[in-house]
Amino acid sequence: MRLGKYVIFEKASAKSTPSKDQVITPVPGGRVSKVDLPNLFQEYISDYNVLTPQAAVNYVETIRKAYPFVQNLSLAINDLVQLSNTGHEVTFGPDTKPDLVQEMREILEEDAKNWMDGCASIDPIVNKILTQLYVGGAIANEWVPRRDLKGIDYIALIKPELIRFGMDKGTGRFIPYQLLKYRPLTPQDNGIDMNNMVKLNPLTFKYYAFGGDTEEPYGVPPLVSALEDLGIQKDMMKNIAYIVRQLGILGFIQLLMEKPAQQKDESPEKYGQRLTKLLTEAKTNMAEGTKEGLMVGYNGDHEYEFHQTSQNVSGVEGLFNINQNLLSNGLKYSNAFLGSAGGSETNITVIFTKMLSQLRNVQANVKADLEFGYALHLRLRGYKFKDLCVQFKPSTITDDLKIQQAEEYKIRNSRVLYADGIINLTGYANRHGFEKPDQEEPRAPIDPDGALAKEEANRVREEGKDKSDRNVRDKNKPVPKRKDGQNKPV
Repeated sequence: MRLGKYVIFEKASAKSTPSKDQVITPVPGGRVSKVDLPNLFQEYISDYNVLTPQAAVNYVETIRKAYPFVQNLSLAINDLVQLSNTGHEVTFGPDTKPDLVQEMREILEEDAKNWMDGCASIDPIVNKILTQLYVGGAIANEWVPRRDLKGIDYIALIKPELIRFGMDKGTGRFIPYQLLKYRPLTPQDNGIDMNNMVKLNPLTFKYYAFGGDTEEPYGVPPLVSALEDLGIQKDMMKNIAYIVRQLGILGFIQLLMEKPAQQKDESPEKYGQRLTKLLTEAKTNMAEGTKEGLMVGYNGDHEYEFHQTSQNVSGVEGLFNINQNLLSNGLKYSNAFLGSAGGSETNITVIFTKMLSQLRNVQANVKADLEFGYALHLRLRGYKFKDLCVQFKPSTITDDLKIQQAEEYKIRNSRVLYADGIINLTGYANRHGFEKPDQEEPRAPIDPDGALAKEEANRVREEGKDKSDRNVRDKNKPVPKRKDGQNKPV
C-alpha cells in the first residue's frame, strides 16, 4: 500500500516492482509534523514546556460569578444542563454474567451517593459536571481513590481555567498540571522552579475539552461570546430603570406657574428661597392631587401638560430585540427559549431537534468521563469485566419515538440483507450493536417481504376453499332410495 512517497510493506511480492520515478521509503514511526504554536510556549523545566491557554479562559471566572444572577445566562445554563442530563444506564459486555451486571450496577448506585458532598446521587453530580463544561469550557475532575485502594473515595472538580498542559519533549504529548492560584510563592521545590504547578496523575485525572480547532488541549468556554452583549443589555436595563424611576411608566406631568414678582424690601436671597418654597409646595400638592385623581389651579396662572414617555422610547423595543438576538447567538441558545414569542411550530421543532443534536456532543464528553470513573471504581473494588458502556437516555418522548422508528427501519433492512445473503447472522447482530447472535440460527424464519407469511395464508385459504367445495359436492350428491321406499342410505 502506498501513501505518496511512503510505502507500507504488507507482504513481499516478486511482481511488485517500483517504477523509476517512484521513491520507495518505509513509513517512519512517530510524528513528522511539528508543533507550531508561536508565542504560546514558556520554558518550564528542561524536559517540559507549558502551553499558555487562550485568552477566552481568562473570562471563565467572570462567567462563574455572573450566571447565578444574570437572568438570560442563568436560564441558558439551567436549560442546557437539564436537557443534557437525561439520565443514563450502565451496560457491560455480553460475556458478563447477568447476576454480576446487576451487582455492579447496585454497587455504583450506592457508592455514588458518597462521591461528592451535597449530592445525593449520581444525577446531581452529572449536573455539576455539565455546568462545569458550559461555564469553564471543559470537564476537569479527579477520581480520587481511597487510601486502601478499594474504590473511589470522592470526585474533585478542579477549575478548568487553572489547568495547564506541559508538553513532554520525548513523546510530544501533553501532560496536565494544576496552577495553584493561592499557593504561597516558593522560589524552588526540590531544586526546580515549580512556578506554582502541581503535576496531575493521568491515571485518576481527566480533562475533556469543549470546542477548539487545533491540537491545543484547552477547551473554549461556549458562553464567552455572549459577555459583550450581556454588558450592553445591562446598560440598557440601567437606562430603562432610570427612566421609570424618574419619569414613571406612562409619562410625567409638567406644571408651569406664573412667577411672582420680587417684593421691594425682599433681598435676592430671600426672593430665591421664596420661589423654591413655592415650587416645592406646588409639587407636593400636585403629587397628592394626582393620587386622588384631582388637580386644581388658577386659570391663567397654572398650565398643566402630560408627556408620554412611550412616544419617546418607541424604538427601544427594536433595540432590545436586536440585542436579544445577538445574545442568543452568543449563548448558542435559541431566542425562542429565552422567552421571546414568535415562530411557527415547525420552526420550534427544527430548533429543538438541532439543540438535541448539539447536546449529544456534550453528552459524549460526560459519557467518556463516567465510563472512566465507573470502570476505575469497579476494578479497584475487585470486579473483572471486559467492557463498560454509559448510555444516556433519549431527551424526550418524541426523540425516543424517532429512535424506535429508526431502529424498526434498520431491522427491516437487516432482514432483507440477511435474506438476500448479503450478511450472515453475526453481521446482523453487529449492525445492531451486538458482538454476536444469541444462537446460530434464527428462532423463526426471517421473511422480510412477508413472502412466507403470504404463502402460508394462501395455503390456509386454499385448504378452506377445498373443504368448502367438498361440503357442497357432498350436499348436492343424490342419495339412492331403498327398496322399502324410504329415502335413506343403503
